[in-house]
Amino acid sequence: WPGDNTTAHPLGGCRMAATAADGVVDHRGEVFEVVPGRGGRRVPPGLYVADASIIPSALGNNPLLTITALAERVADLMLRDPRNAILFQAPA
Repeated sequence: WPGDNTTAHPLGGCRMAATAADGVVDHRGEVFEVVPGRGGRRVPPGLYVADASIIPSALGNNPLLTITALAERVADLMLRDPRNAILFQAPA
């Protein structure tokens, strides 16, 4: 209806899964490394996705809080990952 507030939440473009065969990112939001010659290019480690696209499929209600919680979780896990320590050090 005209005047109604609507939003679009594009879900599933970089779906979260247990393996690269089933999705694009793992439970931490980090993109799986794809081996060249098997249908993809090599992805550098430490590439993360933290938006609605990691949700595997449509939810039964507005996904705003789920998207927010997943983005906060990805950010927290990035900070805790020892591979990223140099990126998040306080200046001397």
